[in-house]
Order: sequence, then C-alpha cells, then structure tokens
Amino acid sequence: MRSVSTTEALDRPRPRPERSAEPLRFLASAELDAEAVALVRARYVVAMAAHSSAWAGRLGAVIEDAVESALALRGALPPSVMVGADAAATIADQLLRVRALEARGLAIVLPRLSDPAGPDGALSAADSAAIRTWLAAAREAAVELLADDRDRD
Repeated sequence: MRSVSTTEALDRPRPRPERSAEPLRFLASAELDAEAVALVRARYVVAMAAHSSAWAGRLGAVIEDAVESALALRGALPPSVMVGADAAATIADQLLRVRALEARGLAIVLPRLSDPAGPDGALSAADSAAIRTWLAAAREAAVELLADDRDRD
C-alpha cells in the first residue's frame, strides 16, 4: 500500500464547498481564517482585504488590490484593463484570470466594515457601491464574500 504525502493530499482536487444561497456570508472572527483555508484547499483564489480604518471611501480599491495580490501570488496573467477602469470591467477581468488559473472561484475576506463607518455606523456611498458591485458579481460567478459577524448590522 502506497502512503500519500501531505503535499500530494493538498494538491488533490477537493469537492467544492456548497455555495451559500447568500453571496455574502457573515462568520465569527475565529471562523474567517478557517473558512479561508478551506476555500484555498477547495482550489479557490482567496483575497484577504487589508484590515485598517484608513480605507474609508476606498473599499473598492482595497478589494481590487487584495484580489490583484492574490492573483499575482498564484501566477496569474497581468490585468488586461486599464488602471482606473470601471469596477464592473475590472471585476470581469479578474474573474477571467481566476478561471484561467483553473481555480474554482474567488473568495474575498472583507476588512471589518464597521471600522471606517461614519458616526451613524453607515458606510460611505462609494464603499456601499463597491459591495453592491461585488454582490452582483457573486450572483453571476463563483465569488464568495466573507465578512466578520460583528459587521452584520
């Protein structure tokens, strides 16, 4: 009987985790990292957006940077859209490059959404638009958005 190394076991295709009916899933802080690891093992490209309160009004750029970094680490082709292209075109290009890697999908771990929220707890219009754009992409493609459960409200 042949033994299987850890590397071989990690390289085997894994069944895709069941997609949630909701494109945005809220998980307890302790579960976010474990879910990200499970998605990597399921052959997803996982982008971890930077956790900082300095991104207020720039969530779209923060997510774009995280996805580009994750794609670069996986050896993806460079972007085919110009810097400053609209969000939908940029997302379509990123998802095309995810498929070119033969990954099963893209998962984005969002930063704490309550950190840069205004005094009333609301995100800026630009940050809300960024989330709406990614939610629309998640309804059409294999995109998972993960957020901290403390940001549910």
